[in-house]
Amino acid sequence: MIRATIVMALALASCSSVDKKTQITIALSSETEIPKELDSFAVRIISTRTGELRFSQDYFPTSGREFPTTLAVIPLDEDALASPVRVEIEGRKGSAIFLRRQSVVSYLKDRNILLAMPLRMACFQFRDCGPNSTCSGGQCVADAIDGAHVTDYDAALVFGRPGGCFDEERCLGGATEIAIEQDCTFAIPAGADGANGNVAIRWAAAPERILALDATDAQEGWMRLAADRGKLSQGACDSHFQRHGGDGALLVADWAKSVHFSPSCASKTPRLPYCFSEATQHSGVGAVVP
Repeated sequence: MIRATIVMALALASCSSVDKKTQITIALSSETEIPKELDSFAVRIISTRTGELRFSQDYFPTSGREFPTTLAVIPLDEDALASPVRVEIEGRKGSAIFLRRQSVVSYLKDRNILLAMPLRMACFQFRDCGPNSTCSGGQCVADAIDGAHVTDYDAALVFGRPGGCFDEERCLGGATEIAIEQDCTFAIPAGADGANGNVAIRWAAAPERILALDATDAQEGWMRLAADRGKLSQGACDSHFQRHGGDGALLVADWAKSVHFSPSCASKTPRLPYCFSEATQHSGVGAVVP
């Protein structure tokens, strides 16, 4: 991924009118291979106060190293501080949109906050969630971000540091398939203590790889219920069992074909970024496990 930051004000303004201490740093990531599965991305930023499109950019990366990583958004003026912005991300293959995500977030005075915007397989070809909601973990959820739970931007949370990133090939290479119960729980294999163990999914859209899920993330990952018991997020569970909604359509478009567990490394969490993989030439797209 490109380790570069694009800084943008939300409208043309003199430098003196821009509060550069107050920022929203958007961290972009995707679980898809480029350009095999997705070949372009669009980023749009809209003012919720005026409805005006303040930023729009298409990206056409040719490899995993060229995926845009961070964009820093700064407010135009004091009035902008009082109203949230809506951030929309789309991942495309040709002219078709395969992944999308949006968040509505407010500035916090004198803070540079981190807004993670991952495009995940659980939302691959997912239905339109409608206004004020977005796909997260294979479910439609509210797109508003609670300011009480945001994290300040730290480059180490996006790019990692030596020894401070999640090595997918090493940590998932020895994973074994596990059985999921109808209530979404599963037995954790022996040998994985409270700090170790990773759950990964082989998605139908990316059958040659298994992709790690974040531990401690009930919405998009998995939770450890006890030393020997874990639970998948509801969306991943619905996908695994190919459950249908009341309209007869699949609840989750992509299929979590199999679920795997590896005790090799400390559990992946949202605060631990992925290492760049020489095997896939990407970061965060999983480990190659034929």
